[in-house]
Amino acid sequence: MDTNVLLSSSLSKNEDSAAVKVLEAVFEGIIIPLYHQEILDEYDAVLHREKFHLRKEEIQVVLNAVRQYGIEVFQT
Repeated sequence: MDTNVLLSSSLSKNEDSAAVKVLEAVFEGIIIPLYHQEILDEYDAVLHREKFHLRKEEIQVVLNAVRQYGIEVFQT
């Protein structure tokens, strides 16, 4: 899942936006994200940028959802 999708869904005020619907589909188990530690680190760094003004609790919910509902893959 692209970092911009997570960022857009976190910033969106529109519950019908495509990014919000993608994140909702993750929470509902409809979409199963594949991730590895590098992408989690990127998500964390981008979502914590001061210019976005996201609360740490919001960021943790998103990161935990990716871990909980996703499948970790390993680079070879």
